[in-house]
Amino acid sequence: MLRPFQVRRQASQPLVCLRCAVRYRHRSSSKDSRRPVTSRILKDRSTAEIRRRFVPGRACRTSLEAQPLWDSNSLPPHEPPPLPRPDLPSIRERLRQWEIDNANAYKPVDVNSDVPEPGHTVNRVIHPNYVEFQEVSETDGLDDYRESNFERFDLVDVGDSRGFLLPGDLVELSSLGNRRQELAIFVRDLGMQTQFYTMTGRWLHRTNNSVKFFVPGFVEPKELDAIRPYLPDGEVDTSLEGRLQSFQDSVALEIGKPLILKMTNFWNQADATFQSHAQQLDNAHKTVADIFKFRYASLDEIATKVLGNTINRQDDGKYPWAVLYAVHRTLLKDDIGFRALPHGSYQRTNVQYEINGSSEVDAIRRVVSWVRKYVEIKLSNHASETKLAASEVVLFANHARKLIDISRNNRQFTSHGMIGPSLRTVEPGERFRAGVPGEAFTANDLYFIRFLESWACLGSFSTHSTLNGVGSAILRAIDRYENVSLDRTTGWTCLQELGALAPWETTAGFDLRLPYTGRQDAIEHRLHPRISRMAGGVVPDKLKALRKDWLDTPVFCVDDEAAHEIDDGFSLESTDNPNEYWVHVHSADPAALLDPAGKVAQFAESLAETIYLPDRMIPMLVPDWAHANVSLAPDMRCLTFSAKMNLQGELLESKIQPGILRNVQYLTPATFQDIASCADVHIAKDNFVVGNHIDTKTVSRLLKTSDQFSEAEREQMKIIHTITGARASLMESKGAITAGVRETDISVSFDGFPWAKPKSPSHSHQYFGDPTIRLAVAKTADDKVLEERAINAVGILMLLAGEVAATWCKERNIPIPYRITPLNPDKQHPYEFFLKNIKHAAKPIPIDTMMNYFSTIGKVQPSTVPGPHAALGMEAFAKVTSPMRRYCDMLAHFQIESALLEEARTGQSLVGSTSHHYLALSKARLDEILPRIAARERQIGRSKVTANRIWAIQLVLRAWKFGEFELPRPLEFTVRSVNPDTNTAGGVVTKMMIGGNMRIPSWASAEDIEIGDRFEVEIDDINTYTTTIVFKALKSLESEAEIAAKKLALAAEQ
Repeated sequence: MLRPFQVRRQASQPLVCLRCAVRYRHRSSSKDSRRPVTSRILKDRSTAEIRRRFVPGRACRTSLEAQPLWDSNSLPPHEPPPLPRPDLPSIRERLRQWEIDNANAYKPVDVNSDVPEPGHTVNRVIHPNYVEFQEVSETDGLDDYRESNFERFDLVDVGDSRGFLLPGDLVELSSLGNRRQELAIFVRDLGMQTQFYTMTGRWLHRTNNSVKFFVPGFVEPKELDAIRPYLPDGEVDTSLEGRLQSFQDSVALEIGKPLILKMTNFWNQADATFQSHAQQLDNAHKTVADIFKFRYASLDEIATKVLGNTINRQDDGKYPWAVLYAVHRTLLKDDIGFRALPHGSYQRTNVQYEINGSSEVDAIRRVVSWVRKYVEIKLSNHASETKLAASEVVLFANHARKLIDISRNNRQFTSHGMIGPSLRTVEPGERFRAGVPGEAFTANDLYFIRFLESWACLGSFSTHSTLNGVGSAILRAIDRYENVSLDRTTGWTCLQELGALAPWETTAGFDLRLPYTGRQDAIEHRLHPRISRMAGGVVPDKLKALRKDWLDTPVFCVDDEAAHEIDDGFSLESTDNPNEYWVHVHSADPAALLDPAGKVAQFAESLAETIYLPDRMIPMLVPDWAHANVSLAPDMRCLTFSAKMNLQGELLESKIQPGILRNVQYLTPATFQDIASCADVHIAKDNFVVGNHIDTKTVSRLLKTSDQFSEAEREQMKIIHTITGARASLMESKGAITAGVRETDISVSFDGFPWAKPKSPSHSHQYFGDPTIRLAVAKTADDKVLEERAINAVGILMLLAGEVAATWCKERNIPIPYRITPLNPDKQHPYEFFLKNIKHAAKPIPIDTMMNYFSTIGKVQPSTVPGPHAALGMEAFAKVTSPMRRYCDMLAHFQIESALLEEARTGQSLVGSTSHHYLALSKARLDEILPRIAARERQIGRSKVTANRIWAIQLVLRAWKFGEFELPRPLEFTVRSVNPDTNTAGGVVTKMMIGGNMRIPSWASAEDIEIGDRFEVEIDDINTYTTTIVFKALKSLESEAEIAAKKLALAAEQ
């Protein structure tokens, strides 16, 4: 709870813990106990008073204040009279003198950081931390940066919707384990570190500015001028990161007093809100949770539901920030009901919260009560064997041991986050993916399995939660996991041995809450709504009367041979000017057949986009319906984005029109490049494989080879290649950067059997057989990828369509999900950085320069207000070419088609119009949707990366531990980062492009290792659950810098 800061700071009323007080009373009444020492705290207490407060850093809701154990006018029993004390200075005076005498000699103690590794926990009860305010960093995707390019545009100020901090913003910082919360004001960005000034008058540097609560513009930036001269003006040593700095090293309190008072007043206002609305806030979960399903909501949405009209709103219709902070703190003290999602949303003021279903919360509480009862019986001096045998924990543990022993007859237990491969070899064509059902789980078993899933799979508890101990207690009761940590990794492995998880399962499905993942009622176990005009929201073609018939115009659909959703194609149309052509990008048009408020569109919104994982694909639209009614094919509807261009790549004119395609031709990217560029684009790859299943790809359509196209069609593809190549050069001249990324591809085969929903989730399963995993890595020679660098003509065409759509909507003031680069006045403008550091620099551009460049651009974010996309060099951009796979693309189609219908109805252009009555979705509705969609898109992106890495690590584990193939020799490790605190170096094994950590050997030191150093290593440990590989250094190799110097010397000699 929030506790008034003045009370906390002054400590005017000492506190005594109830447990200590009871213990003291027990000791003083014991005949054999020693006489207690006089307690001035207890002696000075008056009437007992219990108050409920938001107490920073306390897990309990109540604190005992002024609890006397005897009359204040008398001494406790057996207490001798106090001895006279000599006349000494007060304790404060003595402390001040000690500080003067000893402060300069103070040396900070170098202790290992108590930050838990992924998948591990830390006991914050016996290892509390009140001064360390570190955060687990989150992955920042470089959205659209592989083809990053721009010219000088006026970037957009998005106000409170920004995803970055500015000087004067107020944030909440939490110490490790959430033992303490501290309000702080963001002061400035110092390169890799950010600087804060806290409400206790101390400063703090962090390498990560991810926060869960944020008040924009809390104070004016000029109000920070008084404290800046007293704060470090550069990065501090890593030993000081994430730690509150002591008072002698901080700003004098009198100088920072105005800022401290403002933060204190804010804190007290939030505390007052809780005091006056405690009952409503305490029941927040019951108010907003669904019985079964997960729900997602912003802080303002939760506050509206919980507080309603009991608190007056501001003139803008929003609650005061202090009120929202009180709600935020209430949510996060609930260990299992709410979870603030990682900052994936583009708006810091719209952090999304996951609300667990009531059924999961009740199931967790039930198991917790069972475990506590079991522990109490075990610790009882008169433990009853009958009671113990009847305990729910014992009943589950007995059955679990039996199932685990059965599993170990076929698969070896490992401490690496997954059990070993099957000892039984499956026959060709045998369906091993679904497993063989075995014994049924009892109702009692399912409660414990659901708890283990909440703990190890869904991440319902933080790494500092006391509920982690409940999971460990269950594993200890099972008594099959000796000499291993009883942590989440072992919990995950236990579920595999129980037959509740497939041995190859990854956490990605749970992270994304995919249907049929686990046994939680909270996960909605359905894939798609039924398609019908009434229930599903499917309607007749809304644009039927406006469609242009493209007749015999050849439309080229370029996609991989295994692609199922064909959602874009392109064509070329000549003009009277031989130097100019109309380039048409044809997109599938599901929006014309769907009701924006129908169930099909609602499901698409909840999924956000089609999810592609190595072992599973979850389509956004019903596959059969989409293939029959939407996927591009002859006589299929389309929405066409047309650009009139010259051979120099310049955009001259644009338009949008609905149509019907007749002459659709399918080909692969390799065939297109073979025709258009007349070059062999084969990429040489190293293939690493475990398993023996043949990875066959099912072709979903009739693909044409290069010799099956007419000369006219081949010429059209060459012209398109020329135009897109010229446009790429034009974009590069404005600052385009093409990063050479070494390609890797991970594929998984179950002998041709696709994923299917489980048929008997209430039974234990055994799995005989294992998938084939293939890791393909582009080969290198002389540090260059062995591939023909061909212009990605198709990718440039898709960007062109997005520019056409965004410009068309911008001219008509239509709100759609634009992708923009927000203005950050606290950073250098990207164009200035480009001119100074990149435009005239020698190629290739150093990686650190590129990372600094990306940092100046920041996160690209969706917005209903148009603005430039600095990373693509466009004044406006929106994604529109994949409405079958991305919900944001579908939203843009809904809006565009509404405008097309309105222009057809009125016979007038909407250019310059400010009326939006005709739109399918209002701007307010889009502003409500976009934060959730943005967060979901980034979450999906992170989960895809995680899934790919887990499958790659499974491949390495099966080679290293079980010898299914021989790993490359030698393993050469290239350093990409150095951490002196943990004495490790991060890097990548270049042959397989798999990253990991190398323990710095005794014959080297962290200070001497530099980025680019190379070592021969061997694998020391693997954990597929935490996605970690630990390497042991064997010997040092030539560094990248030494190799480059030799090449330069050799070139000079030649």
